[in-house]
Amino acid sequence: MAYYDLVFDQTTDAEVVFLEGIAHRHGTPGKQVLEPGCGSGRLVHALTRRGWSVAGFDIEPKALAYAKARLPEAKRMSTELSIGRFDDFRARRGRFDLAHCLYSSLLHATEPGRAERHLQLVCEALRVGGIYALGLHLAEYDRTEPIRERSDCRREGLRVIYTLRHDLPDPVSRLQPMRCRLTVRDAGSDRVRRLESRWNFRTYNERELRRLLRSEPRLRLVATHDFHHDLDRLNQGPSASIDRVLVLKRIR
Repeated sequence: MAYYDLVFDQTTDAEVVFLEGIAHRHGTPGKQVLEPGCGSGRLVHALTRRGWSVAGFDIEPKALAYAKARLPEAKRMSTELSIGRFDDFRARRGRFDLAHCLYSSLLHATEPGRAERHLQLVCEALRVGGIYALGLHLAEYDRTEPIRERSDCRREGLRVIYTLRHDLPDPVSRLQPMRCRLTVRDAGSDRVRRLESRWNFRTYNERELRRLLRSEPRLRLVATHDFHHDLDRLNQGPSASIDRVLVLKRIR
């Protein structure tokens, strides 16, 4: 978990400012937040430090244990972290002012109907007027080459090289193979650790995404941003990128 945090922690401050900004601009004044797929608790920790009351869920027990351990002792009793799937989790109805899932975690819900059920459950957890910030990248079915991302991160003698490969999406099965590799080097040791994981994402193009959003009419799209998480930068029109952060508002 610590290795992934080193890679993604570079954007934590910008993400928290963005989430607070969209909640203030589009949502309700409270500070109750739900995080589906909270993982190692990077954003859980950051939001509790800024006065938010946080609930989160994940399917990985080790990640939740790590997330709980990193919280200050005074915050552990008031922060709710539990086991749950995207389409099968428990959250108090009408409690939350904000929910967020910023980085394509919803695409892990590969079976038909799971994403629709997820939107329903998140909607029911939000107060009327509450906001869901949902991030995902769209599929490019006409792409002919894989996409590769690479980050080289260093902190206190630890170096983590992160590579992510997006293979070609299949428009028939609507599955996209993904591969993540971490190479970890510690300045105090000659040992090199290599970790790899593979999975499939469920794919959405523009039309498929619109169909998904129509499945939950109580959520209205009020703004679209990208993975820069800049409140003043909208991602729309002919030049819109495939990386979307949808700002969905519960209207009833």
